[in-house]
Amino acid sequence: MHRRVFIAGALASLASTAVQAQSFGRTQAADGVREALDQAARLATHRLGAVDGFWGDPTVRIDLPRSVSRLQSTLRPLGLSGQLDSLELGLNRAAEQAMPQAREIFLSVIRGMTVRDAVDIIGGSDTAATEYLRRRSGSRLGSMLEPPMNNAMSSAGVYRTLDRIEPHVNRGNNLLSRFGLGSVSSDDLADSLRDHAVERTLDGVFYYIGEEERAIRRDPLGQASSLLRRVFG
Repeated sequence: MHRRVFIAGALASLASTAVQAQSFGRTQAADGVREALDQAARLATHRLGAVDGFWGDPTVRIDLPRSVSRLQSTLRPLGLSGQLDSLELGLNRAAEQAMPQAREIFLSVIRGMTVRDAVDIIGGSDTAATEYLRRRSGSRLGSMLEPPMNNAMSSAGVYRTLDRIEPHVNRGNNLLSRFGLGSVSSDDLADSLRDHAVERTLDGVFYYIGEEERAIRRDPLGQASSLLRRVFG
């Protein structure tokens, strides 16, 4: 009788230990994914937040919207594209200045990741964590980036440039109107450019977050963090 009680107790203890081990493994996986995304987001935003982080990188540089860039290309050989060139530079400077705020938004999303999400990410593609981050951030992240982008655009002189451009845009049947820039206000132009810049900013940030995630997955043993080595190794 005592033997049976002992065996039953031992089995129950082993089962409990197995459950705890499994739980610890899943928790560890979640911590590892969060750490990997945290590292990737910090490196990407640090890189792009430096001077020329966007402007000096052809892969992520923010060009003007197509209708405006066509006009810019037409005017450049004539030496008349200066204000549009300044506008393009200003958008890239605004994106660079918005990176600290973007980093905080990313980290907030990462902290909210569930264990189940993390386990799915572990077995996913080389950019599964990045795709998760973009999917969960989505329009909320874009909306949250609008105020810092507005502030950064103001600091970069984008609105002053738009005020100088507006009279030429609204002059009527001229070269600008042929490129779809009919009568519009500088506020409308600013909203359109801000939305374009936010989307391109996100494209650039997630591109480099994805590159950082790939690097971690390809060489987990080369990571400084022992947790990343265990989870992705």
